[in-house]
Amino acid sequence: MRLRTLAAGAAAVLAGGMALGPAVPAAAQGGTADLEISLAGTTVTEGVAGKFGTLTLTNHGPQDATGIEFTYDLTGLDSSKVELVLEDCPAEAGIAECVLVPDGLVTGEHATFFDLLQVVPGATGDAGSITMSITHAGSDPDPTNNQVTADVRIEGSGADLLVFAPDVHDEARIEFAAGNTTITDFEFLDTPVVPGSDAVVFVLAANQGNQPTSGIEMSITLPEHVSFTFPEPECSHGIGDSSTTCQYSTIVLTPGFELSDDCEELGGACLWFAFPVRISEDAPSPASLTGGSADAWDMQLGQLFSDPTAVEHPSSLAVTPPVDVDPTDNVSDFTVFVSELPAEPGGGGGELGDGSLPVTGVPAVLIGGAGVAVLAAGVLLFLAARRRRVVLAAPETDG
Repeated sequence: MRLRTLAAGAAAVLAGGMALGPAVPAAAQGGTADLEISLAGTTVTEGVAGKFGTLTLTNHGPQDATGIEFTYDLTGLDSSKVELVLEDCPAEAGIAECVLVPDGLVTGEHATFFDLLQVVPGATGDAGSITMSITHAGSDPDPTNNQVTADVRIEGSGADLLVFAPDVHDEARIEFAAGNTTITDFEFLDTPVVPGSDAVVFVLAANQGNQPTSGIEMSITLPEHVSFTFPEPECSHGIGDSSTTCQYSTIVLTPGFELSDDCEELGGACLWFAFPVRISEDAPSPASLTGGSADAWDMQLGQLFSDPTAVEHPSSLAVTPPVDVDPTDNVSDFTVFVSELPAEPGGGGGELGDGSLPVTGVPAVLIGGAGVAVLAAGVLLFLAARRRRVVLAAPETDG
């Protein structure tokens, strides 16, 4: 099974059926683009088989980037403790050179890769480091962020959340279960986001640690010109707001994300969250609306961080507070891509089934029921889509 697949947006993960082309025209070969590479999630909880490290490439512009090449330097990694599994780009003498985004990246776009750090049974402690570097065909005004080195360690016990929020490219509509907040179905309209249209911000939270969470605290910040369209009891936002904090006290994510690519199979190790949003009528177009961000924490840990009256010294607490073994992968940035309005009227809103989306009273929470089945199918389609940018996969294991 593939361990790394390329994808750009939620549609590839969720439905596999939308057009994945950039929302803005591609620049000529060799333009000026500030690429930034980051590497997170390289601390593995003791006693687990492995976890996904998160490699993210961001194009800060001002032009689109083409001819992108990655170099993995694994010469500093202690292979007696950890292996970085690169099936599509095998390393020779510790160096792997890869073309992972053959279509390039438009301004504002993120390319996220999940690469499996597979632990040798019984290994603990310092496992060396990984260095990643990036080049592209054009000039880069800030080469200082084209290389990153991250230490790899096997240590700690607790929950270890991974958060992923894909870029938003297309319009979408959602259907809710009667009388509750569970999303039972959704539809990508195969039409790009335009000023005044509706879309969905999807967020994945997964637990790669060795202990369950005590609830999930999630925060979402939307880009300028984007706002929430539904209130939600667990969240602080109202209709028209652009930021929120949600406390899902009953959601327990169990350990085990590294063992499967299917949230339903995992029995609670990961969940997709969905937040319907609207792009304002006065949003610029075509444009890449940057500044979107999602983060999630074990709820008790989040309260310790955010509550100014919280105990300063955890040692004085009656119960040891929860920890996130590796907080570096708890945050994910995303961009909303806005295309120009079509020549003919259209785009935004519309009907779903026999009715239209409600405008009040129906919060957007978890994807469940039929939605889970669609997600699972979408992941499999996603794994087959070799030219896009994200993976939710792991090796199949016996038992």
